[in-house]
Amino acid sequence: DYPPGEEQRFAFSEESIRVYSGEIQIEVRFGEPVTEDLLMMLQYQACDQSTCLAPVTRRFEIPAPT
Repeated sequence: DYPPGEEQRFAFSEESIRVYSGEIQIEVRFGEPVTEDLLMMLQYQACDQSTCLAPVTRRFEIPAPT
């Protein structure tokens, strides 16, 4: 579940864009118990008032609960 974010307008876009700033928490739910480590990927893109940088993908592993 993604937090709602905040709608903001930028000079480079005609429409507002939903943005996140600071720290956020994303909740992930599974239909059955997790028994193996999980490989997760998160893609994000940093922007300021005039432009956005290229999107970045970060991969990370979450150990299975013990």
